[in-house]
Amino acid sequence: MPTREAPQSRGSRGNLQTRPPGPGPPRLVPGGLEPSAARPLCQPQPGAHGTRPKKIVFEDELPSRTLLGSKKSIRAIPGGHVPRPHPVPDYELKYPPVSNEKDRSRYAAVFQDQYPEFLELQQEVGSAQAKLQQLEALLNSLPPPRSQKEAHVAARVWREFEKKQLVSHAS
Repeated sequence: MPTREAPQSRGSRGNLQTRPPGPGPPRLVPGGLEPSAARPLCQPQPGAHGTRPKKIVFEDELPSRTLLGSKKSIRAIPGGHVPRPHPVPDYELKYPPVSNEKDRSRYAAVFQDQYPEFLELQQEVGSAQAKLQQLEALLNSLPPPRSQKEAHVAARVWREFEKKQLVSHAS
C-alpha cells in the first residue's frame, strides 16, 4: 500500500514548505530536515518551559473595592474621564421654537412688553459709558502728585475706575 506524502511547495522566499493536511498556515521546514512527527504542534519546544509571559491585569479585572472594605465606589468610567453632556445654549431652554400661530402671538406680546424696557436700559448703559469716558479724560488731565498722600489717592481712584470699566465692558 503506497504512503501519501504531504504536498510540498515553495514559499514566497523560495523556502521549501510543507502544507498540513487540514486548514491552517503552512509550516516552514529548513532545507534537508524533515518535520518531527513525534511532537505535536501544540506542545512547546524543549527549553521553553522557564520563560513565561507576564500576565497583565486590567483595573476592571481586579476584585471589587467594596469587597476589600473600601468606602469608595467603583464606577464604570474611571475617575477623570467622566463624559460630559453636550452643552445646550440657555436660550434654547428658555425660548422654545415657535411652532404655531398661538406661540407666535404669545411671543409677539412678550416682545412688545419688554422692548421699551430694553431701550431704557440701553440708554442707561450709554450714559454710564459716556460718564466713564469723561472721568478717564479728567484723570488723565490731572497734574502729577505733589505728595505721597496725593499719589495714594490717585492710585485708589485709578483702581476704582478700572474696576468700573471692567464691569461696564462685561455687560
